[in-house]
Amino acid sequence: MSNVYFEYDLVVIGGGPAGMACAISADNENIKNILLIEREEYLGGELNQTIHCGYGEDIFGHSVTGSEYAQYFIDSIKFSDIQVKLNTTALSVKNGNMIYYVSPNEGMKIIKAKVIVLATGSREKFNCNIDIPINKIAGVYTIGAAQRFINAQGYLPGKKIVILGSGDKEILIARRLLVEGAEVIAIIEPSNKLNCRTDKSIKIIKDFNLCIKLNHNIIDILGDERISGVVLANDDKIMESIECDSLLISLNRSSESELAKELSLEINKENDSILVNEKFETSRKNILACGNAIHCDELSKKCVEEGMKVGKIVKEYLIRN
Repeated sequence: MSNVYFEYDLVVIGGGPAGMACAISADNENIKNILLIEREEYLGGELNQTIHCGYGEDIFGHSVTGSEYAQYFIDSIKFSDIQVKLNTTALSVKNGNMIYYVSPNEGMKIIKAKVIVLATGSREKFNCNIDIPINKIAGVYTIGAAQRFINAQGYLPGKKIVILGSGDKEILIARRLLVEGAEVIAIIEPSNKLNCRTDKSIKIIKDFNLCIKLNHNIIDILGDERISGVVLANDDKIMESIECDSLLISLNRSSESELAKELSLEINKENDSILVNEKFETSRKNILACGNAIHCDELSKKCVEEGMKVGKIVKEYLIRN
């Protein structure tokens, strides 16, 4: 491995909404030598999995799909001086500013950065919030997996579907399933209120007459090789069974914090989110963080807003140092 270093003013790790916005903002501030590292083969993060409208109204004056929203930032990056490395994984950060990365085209490389921004996002993570044996039977998927099936690969996870969880993503995917011809038998919510946060989700529930079962939980899965139904119980321990051929489960999200842990950054132990101050500075000098690396499950709009702010903060930091 060569020890030849290239030094960047800014390296952004993570090419989702926050990372792209940060790089674009920094470029608008005339910061030179910006590098954006993304481990997937394309920029955009989870926006590429969401083809429903509801994004970018503040930019376009009307809402667009998640993939269209991502393409806006991708196009902006193409017409900038920002360098991009796709299919590239940042393995570690040594001495606070030396980034070790690997890619199929380059192998292992080392670069230096005056400022590093961690925009590594978050992921679904099983952390014992599900008490049923979801890995022993076919037809049980996470919400994220179901989104990829429908939006990226073009097929349904099932025809008669039960959804566990009532957040905005669950409501949106329920609508998508219905539009594509599936039947959403019920949305199961263990608590006594809906977890969705937007008026749009409430409207979908009413318009599509979604069956919501509050104060219920799934206590068992029926079926041999593939799911054929679920058993529910409410707070009064009254049980009922529902036939279905697919179960979609909303898992808690945790921030992608492997690099942060290696750097001994201060993190929230409950969800692995990176702790930052009001200027998005971590506990280490010259390392900032934004987006779902610090929130776990924030809306794309806020992640973009934070990325834009961090790009400007990087400019201030470089001037001071």
